[in-house]
Amino acid sequence: MERLRSWFRAEAPSQPLWLIPAGAVLYTALGIFSLERLTVDAVSPLWPGAGVGLLLALWFGWRGLAALWIADVMISVLGPVPVGAALPATATAVCVEAGVGAGLIVALGVNPALRTTRDTVGFVAAIAVAGAIGAALGALALVTTGVGSSFFDAFGTWWLSDVCGAFLVGGLGLVIPASHLPGAHAALKLAGALTLVAITAAALNLIGDAAPVALIPAVTLAAVIGRGPGALGAGVVAAAVALPYAESGASGFAGRGASGVFELEFILTAMTITVLVLAATLDARDDAIADLTDRAATDELTGLSNRFGLETHLRGVTSDIGLIVFSIDRFRLIKSGLGYEAGDRFLIETGSRLASVAPTSGKVARLEGDEFAVLHGPGANRGETIALAEKALALLSRPFKIDGHTVTPTISAGIAWTRPHEALSDAAIALHDAKTAGGGRWRLSRSGAHGSHPLRREAQLRDAISSGQVVPYFQPIVCLGDRCVASCEALARWQHPRRGLLNPADFVPVAEQGEVIHELGAHMLQWACEEAARWPSRISVAVNISARQLHPGLAEQVEAALSDARIGPDRLQLELTETALLDQVDADATLRALRQTGVTLALDDFGTGWSSFEIAQQLRVNRLKIDRSFVARIGENGSEEALIAAMVAMARAIGADIVAEGVETLEQHETLVGLGVDAAQGYLYSHPVPGEELAEFLTSRANWAHFPA
Repeated sequence: MERLRSWFRAEAPSQPLWLIPAGAVLYTALGIFSLERLTVDAVSPLWPGAGVGLLLALWFGWRGLAALWIADVMISVLGPVPVGAALPATATAVCVEAGVGAGLIVALGVNPALRTTRDTVGFVAAIAVAGAIGAALGALALVTTGVGSSFFDAFGTWWLSDVCGAFLVGGLGLVIPASHLPGAHAALKLAGALTLVAITAAALNLIGDAAPVALIPAVTLAAVIGRGPGALGAGVVAAAVALPYAESGASGFAGRGASGVFELEFILTAMTITVLVLAATLDARDDAIADLTDRAATDELTGLSNRFGLETHLRGVTSDIGLIVFSIDRFRLIKSGLGYEAGDRFLIETGSRLASVAPTSGKVARLEGDEFAVLHGPGANRGETIALAEKALALLSRPFKIDGHTVTPTISAGIAWTRPHEALSDAAIALHDAKTAGGGRWRLSRSGAHGSHPLRREAQLRDAISSGQVVPYFQPIVCLGDRCVASCEALARWQHPRRGLLNPADFVPVAEQGEVIHELGAHMLQWACEEAARWPSRISVAVNISARQLHPGLAEQVEAALSDARIGPDRLQLELTETALLDQVDADATLRALRQTGVTLALDDFGTGWSSFEIAQQLRVNRLKIDRSFVARIGENGSEEALIAAMVAMARAIGADIVAEGVETLEQHETLVGLGVDAAQGYLYSHPVPGEELAEFLTSRANWAHFPA
């Protein structure tokens, strides 16, 4: 009831007050025009004034109803169909109809934009019920005063005409101002409205000489809907489409007199409802998508944007920006001391303080945990961004009152002034530098230096792995006995977009400094197994394993890669270095698990450590790989040949194969054959090649006898 009282009083109307007299004049003009030009066999197929009256009542309450009553009296006085003694009653019936319709719309809580099917159904029901009440009162007044002869004829004429006019004019009058045509469906909504204009033009043309008048509603409605000069042209086009239809198809309605008019009424009504339902459905879909997008981009705790929201916003920025990332030093200690709920309130207050100092053109976001970001720009310069950071740090360093406790935090900040797509990572690096320096200060990301920062390099490598820039190249390992390719070693290469093809020495050390080594190792293992599945079954693949990868879950990872590639464990060789085995305290357990999978274990760079043979014996490896440094010195003084012979003897003693690396000359090859080395790899046989070239290599050069010396 309070909602209805508020509507009727119209203390805060939703539209400007000048629309009251304008609406009354429009109602009068449309009423006289309809009685003069839209009457066939004393039946008016369309009463646009019903829609105008509904809008006046809905927007202005009792003021609108009073203006409507006066306008209806003016129609009776000035129009071609005087109602005589029925004048006060018919005017009252018009006001009751508009008031009931508007009241039902308010009571049902119908959204003026008719964005949902529920809103549209509520609008249709309100119009139908109000039209029936108004038609009953009006018909009763006409019959009682002798102006009308049949209650049912008068009721049917009144109700159908008013409902049709209310749907057309009232529906568009509600939807257009409230929606402002948001979203991608604006063109469809405009097309639907212009379709109604075309049908209205056809109705106007029933009389035969009203064709020029069809331009008036077409151009006017198009201008209102389109909200721009370009829509005038669309209105003219719509009218041009409507006129031929009016002259041909609509004549059939007019030829059937009143029955044809009623058919046209139903067509108009059905088309209007269809367009409103379509518009409501599309609006509801757009609202749902917008709501989901807003939720995904909003931090639930603080109500600020989250990382996704900030990243989405940055994608739309083209010029350099200033970005400040803040972090609360020792926040875990604060949260554990105050409790989780108090810690959340601390974060909410932090976000509020940042929002109070952020520029109106900027944006504040909570990235994660205790990290916040303030976007400054575009339009600001570097000095202004630094000044904003200092102002925010001063405000955040003031005491917080949380549940009776006073907390005075220290805040670190990282400042970046760069391109939008690099701003977050640059600011994060600067924040890391600030925290490393002791916290409670800010640091500026230095242009040109961020590319060499370990965190930046690690992030770049992680992106390269996920985007497929890091790929395996394969170097064949040749069996020296029959000169056939026995296996191929997978070697990582980074196809860098600016620096070209990078070797492992350029990026593997970066990976081993952080957690990205696990991603690199899993990526190479999976890819190598999938490539091996395309080779002849007698050829295996060798994959290097770093010290950081020797964790308890490695065996499961290996089994999964083999299963996905559908190859047996006998076709996979894992190469480990002595350093890796010495550095990991749980290497024994990991190696036992790997041996149980059935894969081949190889000790790489054999001979370079003090305890190579002892490690090989204890860990029961299947293969030893002679380091390339020994092969490179073959033929210098004879000592290297003796060392290699000793390594071969060691391999035989523990039942392992032995492979030589770095073979580049025919002399080295022949010496290794004479010393009893099982297999070898190096540039003499092949450089590392991409996977797609390896198949051709295996087909044309599967036997080393065909290789050029």
